[in-house]
Amino acid sequence: MESQVNIEDQKPLQIELKSKINYWMISTIVLSLVLILGGVYTYGLNRQIQKINEIKSIQTNLPVPTKSASTNICKEIPNIAGYQYCDDQIVPHISSYIITPTGQQIKNVSKYTVSPTIEWIFVVRWPDYFVTEKGAMAPGENALTMVDVANSKEYELFSQIYFPNYMDPESWSLSGNGIVFTAGGANTPNILRNPNMFAVVYCTTTCKVLAKNAGPAGIGGDPAYFKDGKVNYTDMDGKDIKISFNY
Repeated sequence: MESQVNIEDQKPLQIELKSKINYWMISTIVLSLVLILGGVYTYGLNRQIQKINEIKSIQTNLPVPTKSASTNICKEIPNIAGYQYCDDQIVPHISSYIITPTGQQIKNVSKYTVSPTIEWIFVVRWPDYFVTEKGAMAPGENALTMVDVANSKEYELFSQIYFPNYMDPESWSLSGNGIVFTAGGANTPNILRNPNMFAVVYCTTTCKVLAKNAGPAGIGGDPAYFKDGKVNYTDMDGKDIKISFNY
């Protein structure tokens, strides 16, 4: 009987010890998890800071970009003070431009011609172009601009015209303030109205269509020009046509 009593007296002590052990184990596990997670977070944060510092170091040590030398060669336009034509040597005519005395730029200049009186500059521009199958640049359309030399004022004649062709200086009128040329071809603007032929066009600060049957011997047809007080051009049959025109 005594042994039985002793055994029963020890049971509360064992339960109390087991409870203390369980609390210690749980506390230890929780603390260990906190320490482990804290260490992982700290390690990850340090790695991020290290990467940011490495990126900053690389950016700081990058060489400072320098402006490349210009590929444009600028020359004075003969007989016109203050006007320069700058031709790009890598992509001729695409990046070429005219600088006026006021500093403004007439961009994408393909060709230009100066009136005999040195009062006007007729400019053919490439505002739109594409790359051909052979990799060459070709105009998708042209814009025509007349520039008043005295005040550097631009008059846009056409924002879309195809294959303008002219002669210099015969294309200019006797008064020197107008120019005649042929233009057209497929997808030509409505003002020319005939996609199968070329039109004869005369422009000052505005334009007039003089004829619509010019021949397509060249790109833009054979050039129209003034001679003996008349506008001369070649028609679709190759005949020389002369038309009177009050210019």
